[in-house]
Amino acid sequence: MRRVTYPALPPALLLGLAAGLPWSAVQAQQQGNVTGVQRQAQQFELRRGQGDARVVQGDGARAARSVQQDLKLRGEQSRRDAAETRRREQQALLPRQAGSQEEGAAPSAAPAGVDERPLWELLRHKDLAGFDRQLARARAQDRAWTPSAQLLAERARLNKEGEIERLFAYARSGPVGPLSSSQLQALIAQYPQDFSCARIDRLWNAAELFARAGRKDAAFDLYRSVFPDCTPAANRIATLYMAQQNLGADSEMIDRLIAAEAAGTRDADSDAKFQRLVYDRLLTRLAALDPAGADAAQLAPALADGIRGYQDAAAAALVGWIMLAHNDLAEAAVWFNRAHQWQPANVDAQLGLLQIRLQAGDIAGAEKLLAAPALAADPRAKAQRARLELLRADRYNQAKDYAASLAALDEAERQGASRQQTAALRGWNLYGSERYEQAAQLFASQYRATRDARMAEGWALAENARGRLAQLAAAPESKQAPLSVYVTALQSQQLYYQKQFVQADSLRQRAEAQIDAQPADDAAQLRESVQGYLPDGLQGIRAASVTAGFSYSNHAGADGQGHLETLAPALRAQWFGGDNGTRQYDLRVRNLRLDAAPISPDPVAQALGVPASATQSGLQNVRELWFGAEDSVWLTDLGRLAWQAAAGVTDGGAGGTDLHVQAALGQQTQWGNWSAYVGSNPVRDSLLSWRGQALPGTGDWWGDVRRNAVGVKALVQAAPRWSVSANAELADFSGHNVQGNSALALDLGAGYDLKLSGFDYFNVGPALHYLHYANNQNQFGWGLGGYYSPQRSVSAGVASQFMTPEGRQSQLSGNLELGWNSASQSAAACLPSPYRGVAASSVNCGYAGGSDNGMYAHLQLAAVRRLAPRWQLGVLGDLNVTPGRDRQYAAMLFVRYFFEDRAAVFSRDLPKTTRDFSGQLDDGR
Repeated sequence: MRRVTYPALPPALLLGLAAGLPWSAVQAQQQGNVTGVQRQAQQFELRRGQGDARVVQGDGARAARSVQQDLKLRGEQSRRDAAETRRREQQALLPRQAGSQEEGAAPSAAPAGVDERPLWELLRHKDLAGFDRQLARARAQDRAWTPSAQLLAERARLNKEGEIERLFAYARSGPVGPLSSSQLQALIAQYPQDFSCARIDRLWNAAELFARAGRKDAAFDLYRSVFPDCTPAANRIATLYMAQQNLGADSEMIDRLIAAEAAGTRDADSDAKFQRLVYDRLLTRLAALDPAGADAAQLAPALADGIRGYQDAAAAALVGWIMLAHNDLAEAAVWFNRAHQWQPANVDAQLGLLQIRLQAGDIAGAEKLLAAPALAADPRAKAQRARLELLRADRYNQAKDYAASLAALDEAERQGASRQQTAALRGWNLYGSERYEQAAQLFASQYRATRDARMAEGWALAENARGRLAQLAAAPESKQAPLSVYVTALQSQQLYYQKQFVQADSLRQRAEAQIDAQPADDAAQLRESVQGYLPDGLQGIRAASVTAGFSYSNHAGADGQGHLETLAPALRAQWFGGDNGTRQYDLRVRNLRLDAAPISPDPVAQALGVPASATQSGLQNVRELWFGAEDSVWLTDLGRLAWQAAAGVTDGGAGGTDLHVQAALGQQTQWGNWSAYVGSNPVRDSLLSWRGQALPGTGDWWGDVRRNAVGVKALVQAAPRWSVSANAELADFSGHNVQGNSALALDLGAGYDLKLSGFDYFNVGPALHYLHYANNQNQFGWGLGGYYSPQRSVSAGVASQFMTPEGRQSQLSGNLELGWNSASQSAAACLPSPYRGVAASSVNCGYAGGSDNGMYAHLQLAAVRRLAPRWQLGVLGDLNVTPGRDRQYAAMLFVRYFFEDRAAVFSRDLPKTTRDFSGQLDDGR
């Protein structure tokens, strides 16, 4: 005999069982605080942009049922074995009982005077009543006679046996009540040896009666008395199986009995049965657990040795499903392969291997497994084929073969996949096929049914591609997350691409606030998904700033007439406000030094009485103060409409103080952009046109021309790389003692984006300009404005515009245009504005018309560099050469300070004219 313990039972469990702890307590000691996981039905989860079909699988239940079926069969066999042991034990008792009766029937010496043989015969026939009557008569006949001790002992034994058998017979005839169980308890107390290992058949019967009466504790006490020393060991093993049947297979009492038996001595056959019982008991618990739960993951290793030792294919498949549920694909494959090796026809193992192939994206391996006859005949294979087609559809989608992906989805549905399971990928395929309306309809219907964030993403992207994001934003569904988050994020992205960075940043913050308002898990998923649509680098884009700098410009021409040098130190403040923090306010102050060189009286002035020697200074100091505001309004279906308004005061020079205004409306659209403006601004061609000029010695002055204009501009994105632009303006000119004028200006252009590396855009294309004034004011005598005003000017050339990428540490932009200009001017009127009754005919003005033809050129370069988180440095240079208009060049240098850190430089930081460090407060053209 050898003392053995079951090697596959973990020591922690054996110690707990030996200490009498219930199974739940032992499990808690080993596992700690384990939270149960609700078993989920199988589902498919396909995410756009992933390279495989991610399948969420909860199909370990079938493998568990296979294990349970094997356990049931083994349990039935164990019960048959226990019943056979019980029968053999009862049969072994019969010869012993017969032998005791034989010994009683033939005593070695009988008392004299009475023949005891008739009494023994009555006992042999178990006629105790007859025995008692006959014993009474014998005593009456011979009062000196005393029955033998053997006779009385046999009578007592049979009486005891009768009591026990009558109680057992009564109990077997119907329900065991409290009285029966109490009587049985009394018999056991009276005859303990008759309910012990020596009479284990009665112990088994008594324990069964106690269990039937609901007194499982009493039954347990009887069973417990067998362990660990009752022999033979086969009876102890049979006791364990009977205890499982009567006390309950999941009772912690069985664990205590097993722990007691573990210390016992067993023969090889009994030890094998004991180990199998413990193994089956643990396996039963494993099969009842959720494969995805922590309990199953912790219990499975305790069975590993046993599964390998018994080559239990069903159990190996179950462990494989548990490993798969915990995403341990490598370990799951090991167990599935073992199950397949031990039982090649095990469909659960083949199904598990197929699941691993699907999760690994191994289409060829999955197809090979599905070709196996056993798996192909299994009803579950249809669902696996659906998964395979979903995986195939996702692969086609990744390869941008959207038609093939749609066909695979159709096949998946024929194999049993639901429309819900194919909807997401079908929507992305429609989107990728540019069937945006169908994609939007599918995503919308799915979103309304599920409120799924992926459907919200698809719906928003499809409507954005259709150019209907504004309409979607006005829909009731867009008022709540998650759809509102995607719509807001895409609007922010759209505004960023349209270079409306302030509005983009406002919507970015709104989207992030909407995400933060969601539950933690939903917020994390939304943030990860939406992050790709939210623009980067906008930190501090709405920071208030102060800019200081100066500009210098030089307009070539005759001294005292067309020549004008301008030096203008300037200071500009910018800040933001409004409900959404997008309203921009600007305040600009400039102190201008205008130098036209000394002004000598021209022939007209001399004709009006001004001495030829009355030269006057062409130097004037002028001050400008401008204030502007700009923002945008949301017009629902019509999208976002931007507006700008500015007003300025100019003081100094002959013209005194003037008020100027400027207003504009504009919009970015899917096809391009448009804007309209109206304004009243000074004409800055010369000192005369800008601030006016005095007639020496008279107190009179003229000039200070105001340009009152209305214009429209549009840019159309005709093709992915081609854009077409058009501008039109009507203007009216008026000044002090100056002839009125009107003008028409037209500009047409086209640009082809070369898509050069390192540039946000680099356009090249033709340009055409037309300019017409009603009369020629390009003279400097009394009544004339002193500004370029041809009656016809036509220019045709090639233009290029470029800019380096947004959101970097520096940015450069430029415009270059070269071409041919042809202009003609009529003779200017002589003395068009009357002067003190002087007749125009009496003055020889000498104004003649003419024409100019030749090359023209315009070059402008601007750059801004981020010096530190709050500092920028900017420059601008401008050169313009036009026949008949002489030469103009200008430069600007400035430094800008922000009151918050700025992450990067954007095009809104670049100067566009020599009057503004950024943007354009005046002169819409």
